[in-house]
Amino acid sequence: MKHLVWLAPVIYFAVTWFFPWDVIQWNSTISISYIFDIIFCISCFVIFRLPIRVGNQDTKGAVSRIIATIGVAAFSLFIANLFILSAPFKYIELLFLQILILAPLIEEFLFRYAIFGALEKYFHNKNYLLLSNALLFSLSHAPAIYILPKEFHGFVYAQFIYTFFLGWICAKARLKTGSIIEPIILHFIFNLIFYVAIIKGII
Repeated sequence: MKHLVWLAPVIYFAVTWFFPWDVIQWNSTISISYIFDIIFCISCFVIFRLPIRVGNQDTKGAVSRIIATIGVAAFSLFIANLFILSAPFKYIELLFLQILILAPLIEEFLFRYAIFGALEKYFHNKNYLLLSNALLFSLSHAPAIYILPKEFHGFVYAQFIYTFFLGWICAKARLKTGSIIEPIILHFIFNLIFYVAIIKGII
C-alpha cells in the first residue's frame, strides 16, 4: 500500500483541477467540489486505514502555534492593504458558513487528515512531511487564478504564500498532537481574523 501513497494527492489534484465543475455547479458560490472532498477523505480512511484519534494536546506548543497563526494572518492583511490587493471574499455568499465552518472543517480533514495521513506512511523525515503538506495545501488554491477575474490575481498570489505558512503551522499541530482538532482550531482562528477584516471593510 505504501507505493500507492503518492496516488492520493495526484488523484485529488487531477480531479479538482481538471474536472469541469462549472458544468455541474449549482447557482451558488458554495462549490460542488466539496462533495468530492468528502468522498476523497472517506476513501483515504478506508484505503490507507487511517486512524481517527483525539491525540495528545501539547498546551505549550499550542500557544506558540496560535500566536504564529495570528501573526501570519495579521501580516497577510498588512501586505494586502500595503499593496492594495483586492480580495474576492466579500463576494462570497453565506460568508460565515463558508469561511468559518466549511473551510476549516473540510480543508483540515482533507489536508491534515487524509493527505497528511497518507504521506505520513511514506515520509520518514518529518520536515519533508511538513513541507509537502504545506506546499500541497498552498497549491490547492491555484485554480483561483483561472476562475477569478484578473483584478483578484494579486491577492491569489499572496494567498499562495500565506496558505503555505498556515499549512505548515497546521501540519505541525497535526504532527505534534496526532489529531486534527488543533489544526481545525488554528484554521478557524486564521479565517476568523480574515472574516472580521472583511466585514469591517479592511480588505
